[in-house]
Amino acid sequence: MLDQFPPALKQLLEDPSRIKCGVNIRSSRHARLSLTVDDAARLAMVYSVLPAGLLELGRMAQAVDGPRLANLGFKRSVISLERLAQTYLGKPIKKDLGISDWDQPYLSYPQKICKLLPQLF
Repeated sequence: MLDQFPPALKQLLEDPSRIKCGVNIRSSRHARLSLTVDDAARLAMVYSVLPAGLLELGRMAQAVDGPRLANLGFKRSVISLERLAQTYLGKPIKKDLGISDWDQPYLSYPQKICKLLPQLF
């Protein structure tokens, strides 16, 4: 976990004029405690960051395309990014995009971001 949250990232996340899209950013469930603890709530509790301008892609899909999704067999309100991509883009997300060589001496910028994100939560 970070000792201090990066100020530039805090400013970006709290800016309501910049829309941040994601899947399950407002509805993840903590299984053992049986209570809802979403990413935004976690940021508020741990770092006093109050994210604004969040767009939950699964809820958006349900709102604009609910009957079609139900006909396709979507039974849950939480829809994975993989299923959204397959449904709307007609293409699966390539799993190998998340595979990196973490032992190399220098990480690329995207690798650094991927390595940092889990430490935020």
